[in-house]
Amino acid sequence: MEPTLKAAPNFCVERDCERLKKAMAGLGANEKEVIEVMGHRSVDQRVAIVQKYKSMYGKDLFAKFKSELHGHLEDCVIALCYSPAEFDAIELRRAMRGAGTDEDALIEILCSRTNEQIRRIKDIYPK
Repeated sequence: MEPTLKAAPNFCVERDCERLKKAMAGLGANEKEVIEVMGHRSVDQRVAIVQKYKSMYGKDLFAKFKSELHGHLEDCVIALCYSPAEFDAIELRRAMRGAGTDEDALIEILCSRTNEQIRRIKDIYPK
């Protein structure tokens, strides 16, 4: 299966971090700019942005997104920051947390992944 978001040509992680910092400075976030950056980068590029943002500014980008974005946009942008295996592990935990389980989520994840993808989820899950 091919990813739907391709690597951005001329990707510069520092420039993207600067754009995100500026987009979330002051009152309210420039949501269009956040979407422009995070919605047009590959998984590897988004993971690099999260790591570089922390090293450049000493702040966690997840926390910044949580404080500046809201609702479905917040959920979507945060989900984009995880690798596919990390996201699946998070969703599996959510599906089994508390009373009852979300069988639909379990089936969707576990029955639609390859053995290699399930191994990656298993490696991440205990963390």
